[in-house]
Amino acid sequence: MKTFYNDSFVHGDAMYIAHGGGVNNFVYTNSFEAFEDSVLKGFKFIEIDLLETVDGHLVGGHGWPELSKLTGRTEEELKNMPIQQLKSL
Repeated sequence: MKTFYNDSFVHGDAMYIAHGGGVNNFVYTNSFEAFEDSVLKGFKFIEIDLLETVDGHLVGGHGWPELSKLTGRTEEELKNMPIQQLKSL
């Protein structure tokens, strides 16, 4: 059996890290459904991207520029929106 090392953390069997997870035809969604799907596929670790809203909530998203493209809002607008306003988008 090959052992993998990452700093002081030792892994036994080879393992993979799901990158954000995917659902249906979307490869990378950072959604709860994607996390569930990754767990069902046997992933033990899932890398996710989180953004913090102006009122201290965490939302899944790679970055403000990508969210801006999806919503048609400027990055500055999005960075200053409370969670309820972001949810409405």
